[in-house]
Amino acid sequence: MFGMTLSFYGLQAILGMFVPLFSGGFRFSLFVLFTLLSIPCAIAAYILYYWNREYIFNSILYSLPIGALAAEATAIFIYFLEHHTFLFQLLMDVVGVIVFFLLFYKRAKSKKIFIVASVISSLIVYFVFPW
Repeated sequence: MFGMTLSFYGLQAILGMFVPLFSGGFRFSLFVLFTLLSIPCAIAAYILYYWNREYIFNSILYSLPIGALAAEATAIFIYFLEHHTFLFQLLMDVVGVIVFFLLFYKRAKSKKIFIVASVISSLIVYFVFPW
């Protein structure tokens, strides 16, 4: 993504010297913004690269979406108890947790690490992100 950002804004600045349509100079603030955004993309690419590898580390990676969805289901359940709304979203989240848990449980290399990491990631997501 960094290369794409550099080539896009660099090429725009170079073409701006010759073609009036691309004039406006080098947009440094956008370049810095997209460069900073490329860092989480690189981290996500690194995680996805090891997702299906035959390492114990993949058990933790498989647990991350389960934990996030379980945290959302927990938050929606608490909201549902207080306000009696979002029943469909609650049902879909619970079904999603069950289905993804079963699918990822089969593929995880270490089942114990997968279950522990699912619980820990669920707690982290629930308490870190304000609902």
